[in-house]
Amino acid sequence: MQFTGPESFPCLADLIFGELEGMSMIRIDSFGEEGTLDEWQNIGFRIRVNGLASPLHYLHYMRALKSGILQKLESALSCIAPGERAVFMQQVRRRIGRINASATIDDGPGSKARGRQRVSWVQERVHFFHNGHENPDPVIRESALVLSSRYALIYHLVTKRLEASVRFCENNRNLFSTSLPSHFKKNYRSPIRLSFSVPLFGALLRVMSDRQVFEARNVAEFCRKLVSIVDSSERRRLGLRSFRIAYDDPLPETLEKLLEELKIWVRYTEKFIERQRR
Repeated sequence: MQFTGPESFPCLADLIFGELEGMSMIRIDSFGEEGTLDEWQNIGFRIRVNGLASPLHYLHYMRALKSGILQKLESALSCIAPGERAVFMQQVRRRIGRINASATIDDGPGSKARGRQRVSWVQERVHFFHNGHENPDPVIRESALVLSSRYALIYHLVTKRLEASVRFCENNRNLFSTSLPSHFKKNYRSPIRLSFSVPLFGALLRVMSDRQVFEARNVAEFCRKLVSIVDSSERRRLGLRSFRIAYDDPLPETLEKLLEELKIWVRYTEKFIERQRR
């Protein structure tokens, strides 16, 4: 990723966040005959948010954007001099602030009684179309907003996790990128090498932490200490960013693999008990 100094940082931020910024302007398309919300449930009233017809597709798309942004940001930071990173990260924080502003938490009446917060689109960021025509009837607009609430929740969660990951990436690079002596980096050998993959190891520790097997009050510090003594299964030093992502945001597929592994552990433990009783 090439740049010519701080004057090119706005363009660099465009390259990193441009696609997600496009998604921050919400277009809701609804399709169906005129009627009430109850009637639409029977006649196939449906919506699309930014061209995506299901929350699952929207989730996968947003996750892919998030992953791509973090990769581009890591690449950019590796090329920027330490003295100029603060200026660049100001650009990044402003972009993320604008992106996050498209969805907001609704703390209105009844939110506590529901046991969870509701996330809603910010109306100024939303453009409505019904059967291809902009600004449909207010009843249709309201119904489309209700039906798109899951999209708004996904958007909010993914962008907030992106914000946390960017903050961690910034702090990690600013504080630790040059803190280790060069001879330590070259001669480093870890006393522990994983047989698990990094995502599976991160998911396991996350489950252990959630079950209070150990206490990690400062997750960032816990992750830093752990990667300093562990090598990945590929026989290279465990990456702090990749491990933190695996710990903070394990994928459902990884958790399913972990569940299968834990079932094997249960069977092993049962046999272990039998051996110990002999």
